[in-house]
Amino acid sequence: MAGQPGPTSRRAGLSPDTVIDAAISLAHIHGIDGWSVRALAAELDVVPSVIYHYFSTKTDLIDAVTDRIYASAQLPDDSLEWKQWFRQLAHNLRPVLLDYPGLADRMMRAHMPDSAFSTLDTGLRKLEDAGFGDTAVMVYSMILNVAVSSVVIRDAKSPNYPGPRQDMDALVAKLEPMAATSGPISRFLDTFVGLIRNDQQAAEDISTTYYTMTIDAVLAGVEQTILTPLLEQR
Repeated sequence: MAGQPGPTSRRAGLSPDTVIDAAISLAHIHGIDGWSVRALAAELDVVPSVIYHYFSTKTDLIDAVTDRIYASAQLPDDSLEWKQWFRQLAHNLRPVLLDYPGLADRMMRAHMPDSAFSTLDTGLRKLEDAGFGDTAVMVYSMILNVAVSSVVIRDAKSPNYPGPRQDMDALVAKLEPMAATSGPISRFLDTFVGLIRNDQQAAEDISTTYYTMTIDAVLAGVEQTILTPLLEQR
């Protein structure tokens, strides 16, 4: 009786797009770089060398995957004023980045996808038009770094996060003796850490609220401490 056919070395029906699509599916399950080219080849029923026909290295493929994923985050309406625009951008990015563990961390390490350049161009223009002048580049970096790093904090709780995960049990064990003699620490443990550790829905609600507050705070902060003094000098 004939056995099952093995993976093929043919490239029929494959294209860079189909390879990227399959890699995106694996990245959703295993994290942005938690999969192997061998696993990807098995998913496509080809030998690994076929993948390298389209992408010279796994890093090149991850770059293409990152670019495709980032492009799926909708750019805010250009008619929005700068704070509304950045607030909407942050909230559009968060669910996309969280869907692929490790992606936010990768972007924090200066792996900017090509699809992010339209975000950079529009964001800088928004800040320049608002009056930030020469500080626009630094302000843009502050806003995006805060937004993406806040996602990294949430991402670190994912079982597929590629880096060290947050150990909530260890944190609770350290805080419990202190909570016995400190009201504030006891409340912190009961209403924040404890909920994050024991209630998945509460953890998600807290994370979303934290993210919203963080974005609002950084936008209000750069307006008050940077933009307002600049406008008053003119």
